[in-house]
Amino acid sequence: MRINFDELPLQHLANFNGGEKELQANIFQDESNKILRATLIPGASVGLHCHSTSSETIFFTSGNGIMITDGVEEPVRAGECQYCKKGQTHTLINNGTEEGKGDTLRHEAYALLKKAHEEGRINFVGNVEGTGVFAGLVDVVVTDGFTGNIVL
Repeated sequence: MRINFDELPLQHLANFNGGEKELQANIFQDESNKILRATLIPGASVGLHCHSTSSETIFFTSGNGIMITDGVEEPVRAGECQYCKKGQTHTLINNGTEEGKGDTLRHEAYALLKKAHEEGRINFVGNVEGTGVFAGLVDVVVTDGFTGNIVL
């Protein structure tokens, strides 16, 4: 059976399994399985949860993050696969800085800023983590109002 995720509606799942921020996912589900193509927005996490009735396999197509399974922390990155066995607990944290992070608005803003940089109009370094703001990696931060207020 063929599944075309582009034909499935994009769902915005806030605080997925008790995590932070938002998981964006196209979800196929039948009586036997649930299959997701998902993106964790920058700084988001999937809350700690147990797979009591089934296992879970996650293949990372981009970015990097941290997976904590049964209390053991492991870095994860694009091209890797993480397997959570039935009965295990795990959480996933997106702590990456890759270009493709975020929702459509963030992608559009990134593309405009990158173009301005390539044209020599600004010095754009790309996405940075919160620690980069205070480490002097950037002079200006473009962010949403909620995150900006927290930083201030």
